Amino acid sequence: MTDKVLQLAAEIEKLTEIVPAVEAKAFLKARFNLLVSELSTYLGFAQTLKG
Repeated sequence: MTDKVLQLAAEIEKLTEIVPAVEAKAFLKARFNLLVSELSTYLGFAQTLKG
């Protein structure tokens, strides 16, 4: 499970390099029905992993 979360966080990080985080959140929420709280967690992982 942890691997999946980290993998998803890495993919979201790649997406936010292309489009702003706000647009990425809106897209992922609309397209994949992800909760905003989950998206914030994934974005937080991505920022933490960058160090």
